[in-house]
Amino acid sequence: MSRVLIDIGNTRLKWRAGDAAAVAWHAHDGDPVTALRTLPALAGAEVLIAQVMGATTRDALRAAAAAAGASAVRFADTEAERDGLRIAYDDPARLGVDRFLAMLALWRELRGPFLVASAGTALTVDIVDAEGRHLGGYIAPGLHAMRSAVLDRTRFPHAFDAPADGRPGTSTEGCVAEAALAASLGLLERCRRDHDGPAFLSGGDAATLLPHLDPTAWQTREHVVLDGLAALDA
Repeated sequence: MSRVLIDIGNTRLKWRAGDAAAVAWHAHDGDPVTALRTLPALAGAEVLIAQVMGATTRDALRAAAAAAGASAVRFADTEAERDGLRIAYDDPARLGVDRFLAMLALWRELRGPFLVASAGTALTVDIVDAEGRHLGGYIAPGLHAMRSAVLDRTRFPHAFDAPADGRPGTSTEGCVAEAALAASLGLLERCRRDHDGPAFLSGGDAATLLPHLDPTAWQTREHVVLDGLAALDA
């Protein structure tokens, strides 16, 4: 039986079929149920889903996968401990499954300390030590969320597509974009300074942030949540 791994984020749906390295994705515009229902890759497949849309969405996602021909549907959940990785939260269910899976994938590979960040709707950072203890992490607004928080409260007409290149802005939009970039980089650089091990960055805004980070310390890991899903059955 074939297997399809699916990572449903706040804005994008990504999937990997079988043991293939190739990953496909598309924006779901807040409606992952409709997107899932139209995936031809699900026909006859066992489907394993990580999703951050909330528990109330599960039944609708399960029905959508079945409508697309899935033979079985399972959902990943955050676990307090898995394969030596121990989550710091008192209530592990409150830690997003995407963060848990990213840590699980990297812990299984490294068996040592690391830092993993995801730059999307939110900027999240999690730190794991050499013994597999999750030391905790950080959650901040993502680049677009930070821009919106400021620009939506100004009296000026504005756009959200001002580029940021790490220099002072020369327009209101540019100043806001540069500040959002600087704030994100500041959090990432502080975490990297204060903790041991390699640092990994994923998410839709990783390509924007990575050129401004130390290339000897940071590396991109675009599909780490899918790698974590694969590790659940390994």
